[in-house]
Amino acid sequence: MDFQLRSVVLYDMVVRDKKHLFDLSLRRQIAIFEVMDSLEISVFSKTVQVKAGAVLLANKIRLQNYDKSVLRMRGIIFGSDLLERLPSCHILNETDSEHYDLAISLLNRTIETKEDIERAEKDFLEVYSSYYQTNLANLIRPETDREDSVKRSLVLICKYIQNNYEKPITLQFLADMVGYNPVYLCNLFSKVFNVSPLKYLQQIRVDKAQEYVTTTDLPISEITKKLGYSSSTQFSAMYKKKIGKSPTEHRNQSKNSTVKFPQSIQST
Repeated sequence: MDFQLRSVVLYDMVVRDKKHLFDLSLRRQIAIFEVMDSLEISVFSKTVQVKAGAVLLANKIRLQNYDKSVLRMRGIIFGSDLLERLPSCHILNETDSEHYDLAISLLNRTIETKEDIERAEKDFLEVYSSYYQTNLANLIRPETDREDSVKRSLVLICKYIQNNYEKPITLQFLADMVGYNPVYLCNLFSKVFNVSPLKYLQQIRVDKAQEYVTTTDLPISEITKKLGYSSSTQFSAMYKKKIGKSPTEHRNQSKNSTVKFPQSIQST
Protein backbone atom coordinates (compact mmCIF):
# COMPACT_ATOMS: atom_id res chain seq x y z
CA MET A 1 0.00 0.00 0.00
CA ASP A 2 1.31 3.46 -0.88
CA PHE A 3 0.93 6.54 1.31
CA GLN A 4 1.33 10.11 0.11
CA LEU A 5 2.49 12.75 2.57
CA ARG A 6 -0.15 15.50 2.83
CA SER A 7 1.10 17.80 5.59
CA VAL A 8 3.34 18.18 8.62
CA VAL A 9 1.48 19.76 11.53
CA LEU A 10 2.11 21.17 14.98
CA TYR A 11 -0.87 21.95 17.20
CA ASP A 12 -0.91 24.23 20.24
CA MET A 13 -4.60 24.08 21.08
CA VAL A 14 -5.78 26.68 23.56
CA VAL A 15 -8.50 25.43 25.88
CA ARG A 16 -11.37 27.73 26.80
CA ASP A 17 -13.76 27.16 29.71
CA LYS A 18 -11.66 24.16 30.77
CA LYS A 19 -12.86 22.11 27.83
CA HIS A 20 -11.67 21.60 24.31
CA LEU A 21 -12.82 19.12 21.69
CA PHE A 22 -10.76 18.52 18.59
CA ASP A 23 -12.20 16.28 15.87
CA LEU A 24 -9.78 14.57 13.53
CA SER A 25 -11.99 13.09 10.80
CA LEU A 26 -9.73 12.31 7.90
CA ARG A 27 -11.44 10.78 4.90
CA ARG A 28 -8.93 8.72 2.93
CA GLN A 29 -6.20 10.00 5.24
CA ILE A 30 -4.35 8.75 8.30
CA ALA A 31 -2.37 10.77 10.82
CA ILE A 32 0.55 9.84 13.03
CA PHE A 33 0.67 12.14 16.06
CA GLU A 34 2.76 12.40 19.19
CA VAL A 35 0.82 13.92 22.09
CA MET A 36 3.06 16.21 24.13
CA ASP A 37 0.63 16.38 27.06
CA SER A 38 -1.54 13.70 28.64
CA LEU A 39 -5.11 13.73 27.36
CA GLU A 40 -8.24 11.68 26.74
CA ILE A 41 -9.40 10.41 23.37
CA SER A 42 -12.91 9.39 22.42
CA VAL A 43 -13.28 6.57 19.90
CA PHE A 44 -16.78 5.30 19.15
CA SER A 45 -18.02 6.80 22.43
CA LYS A 46 -15.32 5.03 24.42
CA THR A 47 -12.95 7.25 26.41
CA VAL A 48 -9.31 6.23 26.70
CA GLN A 49 -6.53 7.88 28.70
CA VAL A 50 -3.34 8.67 26.76
CA LYS A 51 -0.08 9.54 28.48
CA ALA A 52 2.27 12.31 27.32
CA GLY A 53 4.72 11.02 24.73
CA ALA A 54 2.38 8.39 23.28
CA VAL A 55 1.96 8.15 19.51
CA LEU A 56 -1.45 7.86 17.85
CA LEU A 57 -2.17 6.24 14.49
CA ALA A 58 -5.62 7.56 13.67
CA ASN A 59 -8.03 8.41 10.88
CA LYS A 60 -10.95 9.43 13.09
CA ILE A 61 -10.59 10.64 16.64
CA ARG A 62 -11.88 13.19 19.15
CA LEU A 63 -9.42 14.70 21.61
CA GLN A 64 -10.66 15.89 24.98
CA ASN A 65 -8.72 18.08 27.37
CA TYR A 66 -10.25 19.25 30.64
CA ASP A 67 -7.35 20.17 32.91
CA LYS A 68 -4.77 22.02 30.80
CA SER A 69 -4.78 25.45 29.24
CA VAL A 70 -2.86 24.25 26.18
CA LEU A 71 -2.76 20.88 24.47
CA ARG A 72 0.38 20.29 22.41
CA MET A 73 0.91 17.70 19.72
CA ARG A 74 2.92 17.17 16.55
CA GLY A 75 2.39 14.90 13.61
CA ILE A 76 2.23 14.07 9.93
CA ILE A 77 -0.84 13.39 7.81
CA PHE A 78 -0.69 10.89 4.97
CA GLY A 79 -3.25 10.04 2.32
CA SER A 80 -4.26 6.93 0.40
CA ASP A 81 -7.25 5.80 -1.65
CA LEU A 82 -7.42 2.56 0.35
CA LEU A 83 -8.01 3.88 3.85
CA GLU A 84 -11.78 4.15 4.27
CA ARG A 85 -12.02 0.96 6.31
CA LEU A 86 -9.17 1.61 8.74
CA PRO A 87 -9.71 1.15 12.45
CA SER A 88 -10.15 4.57 14.06
CA CYS A 89 -7.17 4.67 16.37
CA HIS A 90 -4.20 2.78 17.73
CA ILE A 91 -1.95 3.93 20.56
CA LEU A 92 1.78 3.28 20.43
CA ASN A 93 3.85 3.71 23.56
CA GLU A 94 7.27 2.72 24.79
CA THR A 95 6.12 -0.83 25.58
CA ASP A 96 5.74 -1.29 21.81
CA SER A 97 9.41 -0.45 21.52
CA GLU A 98 9.96 -1.45 17.89
CA HIS A 99 6.91 0.34 16.48
CA TYR A 100 7.21 3.28 18.86
CA ASP A 101 10.88 3.88 18.02
CA LEU A 102 10.10 3.79 14.29
CA ALA A 103 7.29 6.33 14.78
CA ILE A 104 9.37 8.72 16.90
CA SER A 105 12.24 8.51 14.44
CA LEU A 106 9.83 9.52 11.65
CA LEU A 107 8.38 12.42 13.66
CA ASN A 108 11.85 13.69 14.58
CA ARG A 109 12.95 13.90 10.97
CA THR A 110 13.23 17.18 9.08
CA ILE A 111 11.02 17.03 5.98
CA GLU A 112 11.96 19.65 3.41
CA THR A 113 13.07 18.06 0.14
CA LYS A 114 11.41 15.62 -2.25
CA GLU A 115 13.80 12.94 -1.01
CA ASP A 116 12.74 13.67 2.59
CA ILE A 117 9.09 13.23 1.61
CA GLU A 118 9.72 9.94 -0.19
CA ARG A 119 11.67 8.60 2.77
CA ALA A 120 8.93 9.68 5.19
CA GLU A 121 6.29 7.90 3.07
CA LYS A 122 8.39 4.73 2.97
CA ASP A 123 9.06 4.83 6.71
CA PHE A 124 5.41 5.41 7.54
CA LEU A 125 4.45 2.37 5.46
CA GLU A 126 6.86 0.36 7.59
CA VAL A 127 5.34 1.70 10.83
CA TYR A 128 1.80 1.09 9.58
CA SER A 129 2.40 -2.41 8.20
CA SER A 130 4.44 -3.76 11.10
CA TYR A 131 2.05 -2.45 13.76
CA TYR A 132 -1.27 -3.36 12.19
CA GLN A 133 -0.15 -6.85 11.23
CA THR A 134 1.01 -7.73 14.76
CA ASN A 135 -1.64 -5.97 16.86
CA LEU A 136 -4.99 -6.88 15.33
CA ALA A 137 -6.34 -7.96 18.72
CA ASN A 138 -5.79 -4.51 20.23
CA LEU A 139 -8.25 -2.48 18.16
CA ILE A 140 -9.89 0.30 20.17
CA ARG A 141 -13.44 -0.24 18.95
CA PRO A 142 -16.58 -2.21 19.90
CA GLU A 143 -16.98 -5.81 18.71
CA THR A 144 -19.92 -5.00 16.45
CA ASP A 145 -17.97 -2.28 14.72
CA ARG A 146 -15.01 -4.61 14.39
CA GLU A 147 -17.26 -7.09 12.61
CA ASP A 148 -18.46 -4.34 10.27
CA SER A 149 -14.85 -3.43 9.57
CA VAL A 150 -14.07 -7.04 8.64
CA LYS A 151 -17.03 -7.09 6.24
CA ARG A 152 -15.90 -3.81 4.65
CA SER A 153 -12.36 -5.15 4.33
CA LEU A 154 -13.51 -8.29 2.53
CA VAL A 155 -15.75 -6.29 0.20
CA LEU A 156 -12.81 -3.99 -0.52
CA ILE A 157 -10.63 -6.99 -1.39
CA CYS A 158 -13.31 -8.39 -3.73
CA LYS A 159 -13.79 -5.09 -5.52
CA TYR A 160 -10.06 -4.55 -5.85
CA ILE A 161 -9.58 -7.98 -7.44
CA GLN A 162 -12.53 -7.43 -9.79
CA ASN A 163 -11.19 -4.05 -10.93
CA ASN A 164 -7.46 -4.87 -10.99
CA TYR A 165 -7.28 -8.53 -12.05
CA GLU A 166 -4.66 -7.68 -14.68
CA LYS A 167 -2.15 -6.54 -12.04
CA PRO A 168 0.44 -8.80 -10.33
CA ILE A 169 -1.62 -9.23 -7.16
CA THR A 170 -0.14 -11.21 -4.27
CA LEU A 171 -1.67 -12.36 -0.99
CA GLN A 172 0.80 -10.17 0.89
CA PHE A 173 -0.32 -7.12 -1.09
CA LEU A 174 -3.98 -7.80 -0.32
CA ALA A 175 -3.18 -8.33 3.35
CA ASP A 176 -1.25 -5.04 3.53
CA MET A 177 -4.20 -3.29 1.91
CA VAL A 178 -6.46 -4.04 4.87
CA GLY A 179 -3.83 -4.37 7.60
CA TYR A 180 -4.27 -8.12 8.11
CA ASN A 181 -1.81 -10.97 8.44
CA PRO A 182 -1.75 -12.86 5.08
CA VAL A 183 -2.68 -16.22 6.65
CA TYR A 184 -5.47 -14.60 8.65
CA LEU A 185 -6.84 -12.87 5.55
CA CYS A 186 -6.74 -16.08 3.49
CA ASN A 187 -8.55 -18.08 6.17
CA LEU A 188 -11.16 -15.36 6.73
CA PHE A 189 -11.80 -14.82 3.02
CA SER A 190 -12.08 -18.57 2.41
CA LYS A 191 -14.50 -18.98 5.32
CA VAL A 192 -16.82 -16.27 3.99
CA PHE A 193 -16.59 -16.91 0.22
CA ASN A 194 -15.56 -20.59 0.10
CA VAL A 195 -12.56 -19.70 -2.01
CA SER A 196 -9.18 -18.16 -1.25
CA PRO A 197 -8.36 -14.61 -2.48
CA LEU A 198 -5.90 -15.87 -5.08
CA LYS A 199 -8.26 -18.55 -6.36
CA TYR A 200 -10.94 -15.88 -6.63
CA LEU A 201 -8.48 -13.80 -8.68
CA GLN A 202 -7.89 -16.82 -10.90
CA GLN A 203 -11.64 -17.30 -11.39
CA ILE A 204 -11.99 -13.67 -12.49
CA ARG A 205 -9.11 -14.09 -14.93
CA VAL A 206 -10.54 -17.32 -16.35
CA ASP A 207 -13.92 -15.68 -16.96
CA LYS A 208 -12.28 -12.69 -18.65
CA ALA A 209 -10.02 -15.02 -20.64
CA GLN A 210 -13.04 -16.87 -22.04
CA GLU A 211 -14.66 -13.57 -22.97
CA TYR A 212 -11.58 -12.32 -24.80
CA VAL A 213 -10.93 -15.64 -26.56
CA THR A 214 -14.50 -16.33 -27.70
CA THR A 215 -15.85 -12.82 -28.42
CA THR A 216 -12.83 -10.90 -29.75
CA ASP A 217 -10.08 -11.34 -32.34
CA LEU A 218 -7.34 -10.10 -30.01
CA PRO A 219 -4.07 -12.03 -30.42
CA ILE A 220 -3.37 -14.49 -27.62
CA SER A 221 -0.25 -12.49 -26.73
CA GLU A 222 -2.38 -9.36 -26.22
CA ILE A 223 -4.90 -11.27 -24.07
CA THR A 224 -1.99 -12.58 -22.02
CA LYS A 225 -0.90 -9.00 -21.23
CA LYS A 226 -4.44 -7.85 -20.46
CA LEU A 227 -4.86 -10.59 -17.88
CA GLY A 228 -1.51 -10.06 -16.17
CA TYR A 229 0.19 -13.31 -17.16
CA SER A 230 3.95 -13.24 -17.69
CA SER A 231 3.93 -15.23 -20.94
CA SER A 232 1.60 -16.68 -23.55
CA THR A 233 2.87 -20.14 -22.64
CA GLN A 234 1.83 -19.66 -19.02
CA PHE A 235 -1.55 -18.29 -20.07
CA SER A 236 -2.23 -21.11 -22.53
CA ALA A 237 -1.28 -23.75 -19.97
CA MET A 238 -3.65 -22.20 -17.43
CA TYR A 239 -6.43 -21.93 -20.01
CA LYS A 240 -6.15 -25.55 -21.13
CA LYS A 241 -6.11 -26.75 -17.53
CA LYS A 242 -9.25 -24.79 -16.62
CA ILE A 243 -11.24 -24.96 -19.88
CA GLY A 244 -10.04 -28.29 -21.27
CA LYS A 245 -8.69 -26.90 -24.52
CA SER A 246 -6.13 -24.34 -25.65
CA PRO A 247 -7.19 -20.72 -26.33
CA THR A 248 -6.77 -21.19 -30.06
CA GLU A 249 -8.81 -24.42 -30.08
CA HIS A 250 -11.54 -22.79 -28.03
CA ARG A 251 -11.63 -19.74 -30.31
CA ASN A 252 -11.90 -21.83 -33.45
CA GLN A 253 -14.61 -23.94 -31.86
CA SER A 254 -16.61 -20.91 -30.78
CA LYS A 255 -16.57 -19.44 -34.28
CA ASN A 256 -18.31 -22.57 -35.55
CA SER A 257 -20.78 -22.81 -32.71
CA THR A 258 -23.80 -20.88 -31.50
CA VAL A 259 -23.03 -21.64 -27.85
CA LYS A 260 -22.83 -18.51 -25.73
CA PHE A 261 -20.12 -18.44 -23.12
CA PRO A 262 -20.44 -16.64 -19.77
CA GLN A 263 -19.38 -13.05 -19.55
CA SER A 264 -16.85 -11.84 -16.99
CA ILE A 265 -17.88 -11.08 -13.45
CA GLN A 266 -19.02 -7.48 -13.23
CA SER A 267 -17.74 -5.14 -10.53
CA THR A 268 -20.32 -4.24 -7.92
